[in-house]
Amino acid sequence: MKNSQCIIWPYLLDRDGYGVVKIKGKMKKAHRVAKEIEIGRRLSKDEIVMHNCHNRACYNSKHLKIGTVKENSYDTIKTRNSQASRLLSGYEKLY
Repeated sequence: MKNSQCIIWPYLLDRDGYGVVKIKGKMKKAHRVAKEIEIGRRLSKDEIVMHNCHNRACYNSKHLKIGTVKENSYDTIKTRNSQASRLLSGYEKLY
């Protein structure tokens, strides 16, 4: 992800903040479509596309990786814990 910026989906976002696009009458997540185009195949139902940048509206394929629901859940917990640690360390410096 070094030296690359998020590419934010400029169109419709779903209620969770993910970019969406209509393809053949079906709504698809823009980041998933971007990854499928990059790898040249459709993803299976068990494969999900994870954001390394943690920006749901980003569809930069350099920020995306294929994973599982379990991996994504672990990554989310790890990121939230890291953000909480940074917040608390800032708080401790004040007091």
